[in-house]
Amino acid sequence: MALIGFILPELTQQWTLTPSRAGLLGAIVFLGMAIGAWAGGLIADRYGRKVIFLGGIGLTCLFALLSAISYTFNTFVLCRFFVGIGLGATVPCDYALFLEFVPLRERGRYLGYLNCYYIFGNLFICGIAWLILPKQSYGENTWRVLVGLATLPGVLTLLIRVWVPESPRYLLASGQEDKALTVMRTVATMNNRANIQIFKKNIRLVSSHQMESPVTPEDHSTSKRFFGLSALWTPELKVTSLLLWAIWFLLSYGSWGYMFLVPILFDKLAREKSDPNAYADKLNTDNVYLSSLLVYFVALFGYVVCASIMDKIPRRVLAT
Repeated sequence: MALIGFILPELTQQWTLTPSRAGLLGAIVFLGMAIGAWAGGLIADRYGRKVIFLGGIGLTCLFALLSAISYTFNTFVLCRFFVGIGLGATVPCDYALFLEFVPLRERGRYLGYLNCYYIFGNLFICGIAWLILPKQSYGENTWRVLVGLATLPGVLTLLIRVWVPESPRYLLASGQEDKALTVMRTVATMNNRANIQIFKKNIRLVSSHQMESPVTPEDHSTSKRFFGLSALWTPELKVTSLLLWAIWFLLSYGSWGYMFLVPILFDKLAREKSDPNAYADKLNTDNVYLSSLLVYFVALFGYVVCASIMDKIPRRVLAT
């Protein structure tokens, strides 16, 4: 989203965008993310985490590159919509798969550190935007070069993800016990725990509702309830689901919206400095990129501090 914020002035000038059409460039990505998160979760539960783990980032990279060579506003918007779908499908799957390989006692801390990738991505985008956009070395195509370069970390991530194993939980739920054991033994070996004799046959997949019943290949009718959205609306979970959805919506509205608006805001303030009566004239906003970097570094500090204390303070207290 920071990328759109930095190139929006260029796009507005090149395509003569109205404010509503300019705002659509940010909104369309979020719409794609909403669809991608819902569809990606269902696909990951039915066909495996790795399908979305690779497919989501692959879809994002493909349409990000296509958006760099889009020569009409409508084509660009369509490409960014599919970028959002890929990103929306990837993020929940990333968290779910990541947590399966993290010790319970350190889960909060590592999940907090994982969230830092938002800020590192914004720092990267801001840095290359600072190097490329002010010089306008490629004329009206300079923003295309920036969009193309912004895709490189995603391509590198896709290549690395090929080596990440499938979710042991999914393998168990789908009756592939031998493959699940192989994955867990591999992870144990990598963590110097291969001597622990806990990876035996007849392992069980359990939940808070089913603590003693093993999941077998012929018991898929029972395991299906792990895969359905209806599980969130049972009498004991519906209130929690509604509250979490509301909290997540409000947090996303503030954080993602803020990240999108940061470069736009500083660019607007810099342009207003020509007006001696404007409030922006009292602010040091000449360098949009430096101002944005400072904001992102402060956000990074907050992420790191929060992650460091997440397992030491009750989550509800920390969230409040």
